[in-house]
Amino acid sequence: MKLNEIFQNSTCPIYKVINFYDAEKMEDWIVEETDYQLIPESNDELYDAYFVVKGFLIEGSHIEKCFIDVCIPERISEFVFRNKNGNLIIENIVENNLQTIPSVASEQYGDPELYYLKENPKLGIEILKAGKKISANPSAIKEDLAYIWEELGKFRKMKIKNIDEAVNVFHNSAIENVKLFDGRDHKLANKYYRQMKQSFDFLTENNSINKLLPLLDYPNYGVQLWTASFLAKEYKDKVIVILQKIIDLKIPHISFSAEYTLKGILEN
Repeated sequence: MKLNEIFQNSTCPIYKVINFYDAEKMEDWIVEETDYQLIPESNDELYDAYFVVKGFLIEGSHIEKCFIDVCIPERISEFVFRNKNGNLIIENIVENNLQTIPSVASEQYGDPELYYLKENPKLGIEILKAGKKISANPSAIKEDLAYIWEELGKFRKMKIKNIDEAVNVFHNSAIENVKLFDGRDHKLANKYYRQMKQSFDFLTENNSINKLLPLLDYPNYGVQLWTASFLAKEYKDKVIVILQKIIDLKIPHISFSAEYTLKGILEN
């Protein structure tokens, strides 16, 4: 099935992309229906799998049905697929500051903000609770729920006092997160990701994201990868060079993540 045909089937919530590495652009993707009712946990058969998942696009009080991309094991989403007057429209979620969420929960750990919508956190909670009821292994879903409650203020968040501290927290969290790229402790990896995100948000609010630029040359390719990922919008050309270098080194886990990130940048 071609990607532009996904809106013709109202029953399938999750499609698997079967030519991700061969397609030159997203419009050339070929997808197949799956029986998954939840985003599955990564395993030997599904490692580096790429899915197109039913979701919602939230714009103020308006909720639009759509599809989003989700790759595992990272569980990252960067693009939204919309149906406008019968035409497939592909938009970058981050670059266009869009609010999207999968319509189904995930048994795979990953990006903790995938189900958290600041303007409508209740929607994420409802999706996760529904998924928890049918999941045979709901540990990742419980983790996603815990993150939302944390963001809503149930637990204290890390306090960053100044720019230097923000850079140090980002740097240290990136190092610790990279150590967990093998998937042995998703909960701890998510904690370090949240700390990177909080640090980046602090630097953004203080017009100081340029303070992260030296980390693109730091002698740890995982730190370079995370820094490039966060700086991709503002320093695109420099980030592309860094990511291609990491890809060419063929480092387990890290090079694949770099390839995924680079592909998203080049398609926009």
